Amino acid sequence: MAWCGNRCARAVRRGGDGRLHSRISNTNLLRDLFAEGALSTAFVTTFSKTIAREGDAAAWRLANKVATLTFLVLGALCALGMVFSHQLVALIAPGFHAGRRK
Repeated sequence: MAWCGNRCARAVRRGGDGRLHSRISNTNLLRDLFAEGALSTAFVTTFSKTIAREGDAAAWRLANKVATLTFLVLGALCALGMVFSHQLVALIAPGFHAGRRK
């Protein structure tokens, strides 16, 4: 990930239009939310408490439900992102046109 961050910083210093920066910052936001953020912290705490209170089987049922829900929500978000990709690009990187290159 450091390689991407360094590449982004170089592109911005060279006067880039921010497309690379917006792509990396959006990816980092998703990683922060799902991998290092509140979701993982809350899940580990809840999973541990469920093991202590109700046993391993109940904790793994909980893990299965969370994984399934996460898969469905992220899958839906990805599908929506593909369908509305032009609108998302216009929102995230205004002024970027796919047909125009420098």
